[in-house]
Amino acid sequence: MIDIPFTTVAAVAEKPKSLYIHIPFCVSKCAYCDFYSLPKSRFSEGWQLDYVNQVLKRIDRFCDLFRLESLETLYLGGGTPTCLEDRVFERLIGQLDVRFGADLKEWTIEANPESLTLPKLETISHYRVTRISLGIQSMVDEELSLMGRAGRSQHNRHALLELQPLIHRGLAVSADLILAYPTKTPAESTQQNRSQERLSRLEGAIQYLVDSSVNHISLYDLTLEDNTPLKDAVEGGVLVPGDEDQLYGVRKMSERFLGGLGFERYEVSNFARQGAKSLHNSTYWAMKSYLGVGSGAVSTLIIPPGADDFYHSNIYSVRIEEDKDLDRYVHDTDVPVSSYLGKNDSLFEMVMMGLRTIRGVDEDRFEKRFGVSFYEVFHRSVEKWSSHFVECEESIHLDDQGLDILNSILVDMLIDLDALVD
Repeated sequence: MIDIPFTTVAAVAEKPKSLYIHIPFCVSKCAYCDFYSLPKSRFSEGWQLDYVNQVLKRIDRFCDLFRLESLETLYLGGGTPTCLEDRVFERLIGQLDVRFGADLKEWTIEANPESLTLPKLETISHYRVTRISLGIQSMVDEELSLMGRAGRSQHNRHALLELQPLIHRGLAVSADLILAYPTKTPAESTQQNRSQERLSRLEGAIQYLVDSSVNHISLYDLTLEDNTPLKDAVEGGVLVPGDEDQLYGVRKMSERFLGGLGFERYEVSNFARQGAKSLHNSTYWAMKSYLGVGSGAVSTLIIPPGADDFYHSNIYSVRIEEDKDLDRYVHDTDVPVSSYLGKNDSLFEMVMMGLRTIRGVDEDRFEKRFGVSFYEVFHRSVEKWSSHFVECEESIHLDDQGLDILNSILVDMLIDLDALVD
């Protein structure tokens, strides 16, 4: 593999219009979380300010390299951005507003309810933030405690109440819910009773969010990630997960409940009212170029058709990962190219991400980029799962049941791709 200077990559790659900024600080780490985050208590206000200033410098460097004068979407995630000290948070938001605020179509900030304090709300209302993504997860204190969440249901309610004036002025609010968390279950409790209780709790949380003017809701299944307290607790018998079939029933009934409230499932785990879909996340799912800045953040740069020198070297995408050593990150301004993705990896990534959504895969873009049609590569999988594939004029996507079994379909599609290579 040849080593290509980053300036050359920036000159050729599809120009990014979306920027993700990672704030790797949290009050505490949740029991299920394997994301890159560190306890805020280890870092002083001055240290946080140094980090934010380095993030701003790196953003400026990217803007110079790509000749970016504007962005369409900006997403501030983590970690917990709103756990930054007030002065540090205000500097970051204010400087981002100066650089990009005038032209943004969407600006999202992730927040945990207990950290969405009055000073943070005042900062958000003063600048051109368009969306808050609120980590609700559950409205039941027992579940929040088992999750290792810093906040409780009263913090969720208080945050939603305090957001109402901003919502009335046009701020959009999205919320995350965990479908079903493992429980400390008495031996006499049946799976059926647990499922009914889960559904009742989940529908109650959804109704509360909708009544609070939340217009985008994410329903997440839990995965037992390695090196997390959740996996240790389940494997040690401390917590008991639900029956998979019954949990699936809870999910489908919750989805129908959301549908009755005017929410459309537009991605595997995401539901929105009309006009409230996440523009930033749609950039990821469509596999368009995006930038990631901040310790542990990732950029993906798409090499467009016609870049023959890159394609001859089997470079179809470039991925950059920012350093996870915070001290080194704050003092080192280099942005190394982390890896190149070849044709087959890029092709499968585009399919894997696109089929997560009801928009699906753009067949014309697919063929122009990879020089082969979608059906030519995946005809066996499409025929096997034909009852779940839906072909429109310009795209191919999965129906609702297809989204539920996406992983099984992707396994067959990967076999198709391997067979094509052989």
